[in-house]
Amino acid sequence: MATRKVIDIAVRERFLWVDAEAYPLANIARVSSFRTKVNLWRALGRFVVRAVVIAAVLVAAVWYAQGETVAMAAGPVGVGVLISFVIFIVEVAKRPLHALGVETTGPPYALVLTPDRAKILDLVQRITHAINNPQAEFSVTIENFQVGDSITQIGDRNTVNKR
Repeated sequence: MATRKVIDIAVRERFLWVDAEAYPLANIARVSSFRTKVNLWRALGRFVVRAVVIAAVLVAAVWYAQGETVAMAAGPVGVGVLISFVIFIVEVAKRPLHALGVETTGPPYALVLTPDRAKILDLVQRITHAINNPQAEFSVTIENFQVGDSITQIGDRNTVNKR
C-alpha cells in the first residue's frame, strides 16, 4: 500500500535535495520521467491465492463446526470470493503514478512518485536546466507516494536498515 508524504525537492548550491537526501548535480547521469502501471498478472495471482485460501478456510470451518456437508459452506465461500474479487478490482483500477527518476554516476538512485504528471515533467526540466546552469536554484514541494518498504544500505556489508 502506498503511503503519502509531502517532501521538498530543491536545487541549492549545486546539490539536488530530495527530502533529506543530497545528490551533487555533477554526479547526476540521467533524469527521467515514467509512468508506473499495475502488474495485472501479479494482481490476478493474488486474487486466485486469496480466493482459494478464503474458500479452504471457510469450508474447513463449516465442516469442522457442523460435521455436516461441505455444501453448507457455499454461501460464506461465495461471500469470501466476492470480497476477494472486489479487492482485485480496486487493485487493478488504481490510478497510475508518475515517477521522477534521478540516476547518478554511482549506485544512488532517487525516485519520486506522484499522480500529477505535470509536476514530474516540470521537475525533469528544472533539474536538467540546473545541471547546466551553476546559478540555477529552485524549491518545489510535492506529495510523494512511498510504495513498499524503504531500504537504506550504507556500505557493502551488514548495514542495511528497513524503514
